[in-house]
Amino acid sequence: MPLNSLARRRARYLVLTVTLLVLVSSTYTYWHFYVRPWTIREVLNADSVPVGGAWDLEGEITGISFLNTSYGPATGLELDGNKTCQHGSVLGEPGRTYRIGDWYRTTLHFMDFELNGQRGVWAPELLCPFPWTSAGAVSAIDALSDAYGTSLEVRGSNGDGWYSYAITDSNSTAAPQSLSVVLRAGLPFGLDPRTGEPFFPDSASEWIVLAGAEYTASQGLYGSHPELDRLSSLADAASVNGGIRFVDASDAGTFGSGDRIELRLDSTDGEGHYQTYFLVVFDPVAPAQPVAVKYILQGPDGPYEWLRP
Repeated sequence: MPLNSLARRRARYLVLTVTLLVLVSSTYTYWHFYVRPWTIREVLNADSVPVGGAWDLEGEITGISFLNTSYGPATGLELDGNKTCQHGSVLGEPGRTYRIGDWYRTTLHFMDFELNGQRGVWAPELLCPFPWTSAGAVSAIDALSDAYGTSLEVRGSNGDGWYSYAITDSNSTAAPQSLSVVLRAGLPFGLDPRTGEPFFPDSASEWIVLAGAEYTASQGLYGSHPELDRLSSLADAASVNGGIRFVDASDAGTFGSGDRIELRLDSTDGEGHYQTYFLVVFDPVAPAQPVAVKYILQGPDGPYEWLRP
């Protein structure tokens, strides 16, 4: 066989081999990232997730948590033994029964999310790390308020933007006229401290970073955050900006069980949009020693929190 003819055949074989390798690699890449279901570990370890993306997720149910929330009953599912979050990583479908060992499959719809004006990407089907981390912050501040001697629990809305917070337990003997209330608002995260660039949470790790900063601010009782409204005395008929009122429902003449604080909170822009607030009840004579505090996660359907049994 002439040398040039052999060289041409070898060249054709080489081109064919390279083409097949590229085709196989491209097919595998497409199948791996866009066709096959993802595991919960892959979702939580992803460097970023795209807005508008839809990923199938599946795994074995290894834990089930029944949550009583202000939005109604919810079910948290742990998949494949992943314990990143206490109550599981995925929200089960309402009304469906789950069992340990069952195989679970759903589709995650990644969409625009926002917390305190901080834009990012997440999926409403995921419980972890958001809103689990924020709901956990609500519970932590509730425990702090318990330590102060008073518990506040959201009791719904009257339909015109006013949300009621009932005093469910209190050892306070203070008269309403001797106490004040302030409401402060959460702030955007700002620049990413790791890079100095604008922060845009589009992965589980970055939502955890955001939650850490927010938790730190809540532990500081939002002391440096802007004050939205103030009720100088619980006996006043109206607050400075008309968004806080006290109802002495027990008619006991004290700030105690059975009474409630009502707040007018702006609605958010729909699913995936949240704003946080901090409510502090205190004696102006000793403002550094609150009587009660409440961390509020305002979501698309009002304040979101896990209710006590």
